[in-house]
Amino acid sequence: VERNNKTVQEMAQALMSQSDINLSFWDKAVHTTVYIIHDCLPKAVIELTFEEAFTGYKPLVFHLHVFGSEAYVHISDTI
Repeated sequence: VERNNKTVQEMAQALMSQSDINLSFWDKAVHTTVYIIHDCLPKAVIELTFEEAFTGYKPLVFHLHVFGSEAYVHISDTI
């Protein structure tokens, strides 16, 4: 457990340093790291992602963007 926590902490620090954003986004970096580890990183033994091993389908990653990139909210005219 301690090694997993250290991995999450190191990955979150790497995300924060490469994006050069405020420390107030630390929780978002940790959530992103856990998401990446859980859904996208392959298992070392059988070369499958956790999602693929569980469901049999490769995870969709088209929704992933660079951490800290600008984002805009679209507000529809039809309310």
